[in-house]
Amino acid sequence: MLIENTFDFKKDDQITLKLVTSEEIIADFLAIDGEFLTVQHPLTATITEKGVNLHPCMLTTHMDEKLKIHKNHILIVAKPNEEAIQTFKEAVARPRKEQNDIT
Repeated sequence: MLIENTFDFKKDDQITLKLVTSEEIIADFLAIDGEFLTVQHPLTATITEKGVNLHPCMLTTHMDEKLKIHKNHILIVAKPNEEAIQTFKEAVARPRKEQNDIT
């Protein structure tokens, strides 16, 4: 569980989260507020035959929505590698209809 913002992330930095459910999420970091980490543009990373695939973390919300994740559900917070950041930025820039399955 994260206790405080002891890592060196700033607003709008890209971060990777490993959740207790084993999901890996890449998102824009917004803030730590009490017991919650606030992110925007969360994409779930999965492995396919073609490599890493990014798709919306939540299928029924807009990607621009600010989402709060309770600290108790986060195992690891890390800076993504440059390739992941580039893929993430390209995915976020795509029109909504193309964001359902991003490789």
